[in-house]
Order: sequence, then C-alpha cells, then structure tokens
Amino acid sequence: MSGISKLHVSPLDSVRSSTEATDKLGTIRVELNKIYKYVKLKAVPTAEVDASALDGVCYTDYSANEVGTDFADIEATNLGAGILVAAIDMSADVGKYVWIQIKGPALLNTAVAGTPVAGTDFQCHASTDLTFTKSVTLVQRMGTYISGTGNEVALDCPF
Repeated sequence: MSGISKLHVSPLDSVRSSTEATDKLGTIRVELNKIYKYVKLKAVPTAEVDASALDGVCYTDYSANEVGTDFADIEATNLGAGILVAAIDMSADVGKYVWIQIKGPALLNTAVAGTPVAGTDFQCHASTDLTFTKSVTLVQRMGTYISGTGNEVALDCPF
C-alpha cells in the first residue's frame, strides 16, 4: 500500500525505468509546502505527447497511479493528476516513473484558458494537450488560479 514516506530513493526531477531502484508507486512526498506523488507514465491510446517540467498530466488510471499527457485522447473525465517535475520524452519514457506535484503553490508552463480571474478553479483542457482551462465542474478541478502575470496556481489535485 502506498503512503507518505520520509525516505525517498529517487530525486524529484528524475525519470526512472522499472529496472532501477524506485520509490513505491503511489508514494506521497512532502517537501516544504508542496506535495508530490510517484506515478507511472502511460501513452493513451498510443499518442506520444512530449512534455516539459511544469506541464500538466491527467490520470489514465487513477487506481493504478498511471498518468498521460495526451489530454485529447484520454478517456472519461480528464481527471487532472498534477504537474510534471521533470521533462519527458514520451517515445522514450512511456512506462517509466516520475514525480508529479499534486498540491501547493506552482507555476504552469501555459496560461489557463478561458480568461480566469484570481480565485477561479481550473482543470485539464478536454481537447488541447498540455493546457488548462477554467473548471466547469468540481469533479475535474485541479486547483485555484492565483495570478495571470506568472501563471500562478494553488494545486489541489486528488491524492
């Protein structure tokens, strides 16, 4: 069972293969005022959308701690998982493990679409990869928009 761990094998910005020593999938990590989760990268269905650190990911399978970057092809609700800590090349990194930030203050690579104001909730964009938009439902909410000047948000993704 995953949980909060005090000792971690992998650095936050690492992309690790399944053959390396890794933290347990689903582990929660607290660093200062930010919370991170250890997840597995999955291409859905077969698209390979590369991403940079601070780009968002959505769950492809919440119970298996699997995330993807291809928002347009992810089934169901596009439940936001968090933002990447490391850059990934999906053609080389599918099936590898990374840390994502799930809670706390963060800066996004892209501005939140839909002309949000401070205090507006945001979510993964349903049809545009690696982008965010104002939330239309609390079920898909990833956090709260703080400021447009620096793409500042307060992440509050599900554990």
